[in-house]
Amino acid sequence: MVADYALSGERIEALFRRWTTASGTPMPEDLTPHMPRAEAMAAVLAHLDAEYGGAAGWLRAHGLEEESLTLLRERLAQPSNAELGR
Repeated sequence: MVADYALSGERIEALFRRWTTASGTPMPEDLTPHMPRAEAMAAVLAHLDAEYGGAAGWLRAHGLEEESLTLLRERLAQPSNAELGR
């Protein structure tokens, strides 16, 4: 999960281009502050594990019902269009 988060940095420029085009705001000159950092995600996940038994525990503690959690898991387990080569 941490590695996937860090890999999203390869798409950050394309994402910002889409967001700024859609919103009519200028593209930032420096995207460095927006780059995903693996150590930040690792720290978040470690905190969720220590305090809530993981991300699912945090979601439950904040009101997500089991049925919705099951649907979320199923959705996240589906391959993306990029993974399917589309």
